[in-house]
Amino acid sequence: MKKFVVAASLIAFASSVQAFENHQPVIIASASDVGQCQLVGTFRGPTGYRVMGSPAAAAGFESGAMQMAAEKGATHMVWAYEDSGLERTVLGKAYKCGGTEAIAMY
Repeated sequence: MKKFVVAASLIAFASSVQAFENHQPVIIASASDVGQCQLVGTFRGPTGYRVMGSPAAAAGFESGAMQMAAEKGATHMVWAYEDSGLERTVLGKAYKCGGTEAIAMY
């Protein structure tokens, strides 16, 4: 049974690596960098208390959202926080742009 689980995990990992290799890197940009670009997706992430800083799960969410954005053909990602009362939510907007104006981070 353990061999089956390990084999299935390796196949799933290899498939995800192959899928990611077929996409361009997504660039982290500011809102002013994507003014002439097409919005291809919005990713709403974890929510936490803003008095404690960003939600603890934000880093893992951002990495996954960058990969999903690449799969949708995005070239740029703009990160923001949406505050409501004491809560803060991570928000990523993926854009498809013609150029590469910002620094590649992923």
